[in-house]
Order: sequence, then C-alpha cells, then structure tokens
Amino acid sequence: GPGTPAPETGERAADTGGPQSTVQGASASDASSAAQADPPVAPSLALHAPMRLAPHVRAALVDIVDALNTGSAAPMAAATPAGLFVALAEFERRHVEPSLALRALREARMLAGGGDGPAPTSTWVFGGEACLGLTIAPPFVSGMEPAADAGSGNR
Repeated sequence: GPGTPAPETGERAADTGGPQSTVQGASASDASSAAQADPPVAPSLALHAPMRLAPHVRAALVDIVDALNTGSAAPMAAATPAGLFVALAEFERRHVEPSLALRALREARMLAGGGDGPAPTSTWVFGGEACLGLTIAPPFVSGMEPAADAGSGNR
C-alpha cells in the first residue's frame, strides 16, 4: 500500500543512472528511437586505454567516463584543451590509490604532456574548489569537445 511509491521512484532513479548497460542487453530498437527523439545533451565520451594499463585503473577510468556521460554522479572530471582532466579524488572514491593510478597512467603513456616531468598533475576548479588531478591525453578519449572558454588560452 503506502510503501509502494517509494521503491518505484528509487528504481526509476537507478534505471536512469545506468542506461548503457541495460540497453545493450534489453532492446536496442527502443534505445535508438529514444536517442533520435532527444538530441544528446552532453558529448558521449569513450575511453581507449592500451591493454598494458592496469585493470583496476582502467576500471576506475571507465567508471568516471560513464559517470560523465550519464551525468548521474557528476564526477570531478572535465574535457579540457589538453585532454580529459580527472581529479585524484575520483580515483580515491573508486578505491584506487592516486599514486598507483599516476604510475600506471605514466607507464601506459596516457598522460597529457608525456608524463615524463617530475609531477604531471594539474589543478581544475569544481564548484569553486581547486582539485588536484591528472590529464589523460586526447588520443585515449574519443568524443571530447572542450568548453569554448577553456580553449581560449590554448596556444
């Protein structure tokens, strides 16, 4: 009786959080007609990590990119002129030690700028707070269109 509406809304919220995984197995025709009706709001990003990247770091990055695509969790990550900025806190949230992520990404040569310098980290502002993070080089992330204002200083 009275408890029924609450689980229903909870299920809907969970459904909208991860359409990619359920759509592929369920019915692709429904998804394509829905996609044609609604123009995409955010760019659809895809990670292209080399096989040598550590599996736990790859899984964390895939999760971060998926969260960016769905807009469900609003991760501290952003498309920039230099590549995909990912806050170190996003790795911590996914139980990956930032130093291990940094080393794995450096060894896989996925960091913007080559990652050969002493500390390939940078800072990006989310919600008025500066966050330390690293930038994945553009060749490893497809569908990136950095914000127009961010590109003005790219010379």
